[in-house]
Amino acid sequence: METRTDVLQTEVKAAIKQSAVQELQISDFQWKLEDSENRQRRNNLLILGIAEDSVQDDVRTLVKKWERRIGASEAMVRESLDMAQSVLL
Repeated sequence: METRTDVLQTEVKAAIKQSAVQELQISDFQWKLEDSENRQRRNNLLILGIAEDSVQDDVRTLVKKWERRIGASEAMVRESLDMAQSVLL
């Protein structure tokens, strides 16, 4: 005859297995969602007649522009700090 502890251990093991199965299902659904979103994006680009490579190039160009702007802003801040320090000294 099973004790209450044995029953609880069996239930816990079953819950752990069920949790593992559900985690795999969630992971699979997330992968399918990402795949679907990528396909939809590619199809939208095809409908618009835009090559996927050109979109990636545009994004890379935009990122490079922002990197340059950020770099320029950092340089301006450094110059301002240097000027402020020279005035204070």
